[in-house]
Amino acid sequence: MLQFKIAASPAERQGAFRLLYANYLRQGLGEPNQYQMRVTPFHLLHTTTIFVAKLEEEVVATLTLVADGKLGLPLEAMYGPEVQRRRSCGVPIAEVSCLADRRKSPSRFLGTFMTLSKLMAQYARRQGVDELLAAVHPRHARFYERYLGFETIAGLAPCPHVQGQPAIGL
Repeated sequence: MLQFKIAASPAERQGAFRLLYANYLRQGLGEPNQYQMRVTPFHLLHTTTIFVAKLEEEVVATLTLVADGKLGLPLEAMYGPEVQRRRSCGVPIAEVSCLADRRKSPSRFLGTFMTLSKLMAQYARRQGVDELLAAVHPRHARFYERYLGFETIAGLAPCPHVQGQPAIGL
């Protein structure tokens, strides 16, 4: 049975970073490295929370919530003015990022992703976050809009975090 939680130990965080690495590398969204982990500067901030789904002791899915803080938000690299407009409204914001799942079956992935997303959204709300932002590949934008309630805030831009692949700001 899957366990959904905030990564609370070094082993759980490493499991998330290794899964991100494998997932991003397989999809051509990252470069190989000797540590076989994908860790961003945002992961090192106390304002970032890593969520995991575990099967026994193995991390099988992860997503990250980056609260607006010292480094801002990752999607500001592409959508600085749009993020600043959201910030200037006085609404606490955070970004959903670094999604990875080891499953290849869309139906199994969907259930896991929805449960992780619910946990993350509840956590964000309890932390005072009123608005979630995301930069997603254009082929995923409709899913985020239809099933998760996101709205487009910015058009296509190359995303430096995933080898210049296109993104849409939601």
